[in-house]
Amino acid sequence: MTDRKPPSIDLAPLSGAGGEQFRRDGDRTARQNLAAPELYEGVLLRRSCAAILDFTIAFVLSLILTLATCTASVFTLGLLSIPAILVAPVVIHALMAGFMIAGPSAATWGMRAFGVRVAALNGQRLDHVQAFLMVAMYFASVTIFFPVLLMGLFMERGRLLHDLVSGTVVIRSNPD
Repeated sequence: MTDRKPPSIDLAPLSGAGGEQFRRDGDRTARQNLAAPELYEGVLLRRSCAAILDFTIAFVLSLILTLATCTASVFTLGLLSIPAILVAPVVIHALMAGFMIAGPSAATWGMRAFGVRVAALNGQRLDHVQAFLMVAMYFASVTIFFPVLLMGLFMERGRLLHDLVSGTVVIRSNPD
């Protein structure tokens, strides 16, 4: 028998979780840091919980948008409500994730809450193009073939298809 601990999730504070490390280490390549196995312990479970939280936040924001468009739907005879209900959660989540992943903390609100962040393979922060590529590939893999997300169970470092395509890795913010 191995002496492995079951995965646990320690919630991280939302303020500055991981952002300071990028500001301190942003100028130098951190490839040697990305090889540390403690950065990847429990990352798949954490990022799954973070995705659920992010979807919930995007859904709540889209509900607020839908309520706001109710008045506009009266003037458009309901034609504006259908696109708002169907498209708004995806657009809101994609924009939110793309800008936040390319931002100073390199994580969405859900990722910050669960203590993970996204880094490029060289350890640097992602630019906006790479972040939006990652988010677009995530939505493509979720909508086209959902079981492809199970490949994280078999891949090194728990990487998923959209991580491989965009050249990113998801690591723990504070690997204590």
